[in-house]
Amino acid sequence: MILDLEETPILNSLVINGRLSFLQFEEQNIHLRSKTIFVRAGEFFIGSEELPFESEAKITLVGD
Repeated sequence: MILDLEETPILNSLVINGRLSFLQFEEQNIHLRSKTIFVRAGEFFIGSEELPFESEAKITLVGD
């Protein structure tokens, strides 16, 4: 799945069973907001050394 929202609503939880990638476009900042994030059987891909994420990636864990 590709996350392409500039800012997500506050999620109660995010469970990743597969691959979640941030959309790779210039000038596309992404802000993921969730109470919990659990990578169960997969990967959370924002960028790598070979393919860095060029924009701003922000992850906020929201407490109670």
